[in-house]
Amino acid sequence: MKSRIYAPFLFLAAFILLVGLACSVDLFGNDGSGAPASSDAPASSEAASSSEEEVVSSEEEEVSSEEEASSEEPAAEAPAFYREEFDGDLSNYTYFEFHGRDDEVTLDSDGNYLIFDLQKENQWVYVTYDPYEYGDVVLEISADNRGRNNNNVSIICRYSDEGWYEFNIANNGLYWILAYSTVDESYATIVNGGSNAIKQGKDINIYRASCIGEELSLTINGVEVKTIKDAKYKLRDGLVGFGVSSFDVLPILVEVDYFDISQP
Repeated sequence: MKSRIYAPFLFLAAFILLVGLACSVDLFGNDGSGAPASSDAPASSEAASSSEEEVVSSEEEEVSSEEEASSEEPAAEAPAFYREEFDGDLSNYTYFEFHGRDDEVTLDSDGNYLIFDLQKENQWVYVTYDPYEYGDVVLEISADNRGRNNNNVSIICRYSDEGWYEFNIANNGLYWILAYSTVDESYATIVNGGSNAIKQGKDINIYRASCIGEELSLTINGVEVKTIKDAKYKLRDGLVGFGVSSFDVLPILVEVDYFDISQP
């Protein structure tokens, strides 16, 4: 940039120098042709050429810098449908504790698992994927129970200001499909039951929840456990996510291996 700023002054200085030299030649016996001395011409021409080269070089550097900037890869957009394995950036996820006790929750990733370490009774911790809202969607989670046997693993869909659908699977063999209404500020049981497909104790369970139209479906370890239609709450688009809950037995330690979001 400096060469561009000072280029006009270099030309002016060269011009004054040429005029001064011409005058001095006349005073000391020039032949009156007005032409500068042959020894002076190349010097003036070289100075001008050098200044022009500096300007061109500066402009080329600027163009090169602009091209470098434009060739940089844009920030990757968050995927709408993918499998999160919790081995990288988790900035697209946020969590909350249903009772507002976030300071009592330990939620961390070790590069392989998202770890829920609940040390208080009756904690309901939810994690949501924030970049997109979904209507029809299929969600799957792999949860490894490393603590006590009495806990819930949850999958939620259509989380919005109206409420959300929640699929709760307890490590003791029971399940619920619920609707939470922000109007009533309460949960309503759509259906509940028990399933031998749930692996109890310290084991890994794979839970899948489908929210398609009014149809809600729960699959546990590859076994379709329940499909039901909700004709009452009819929740529409919203965020998706999952969670872990404690009851009256501690500690609760659940490691989530992956969370999968897919199209029906």
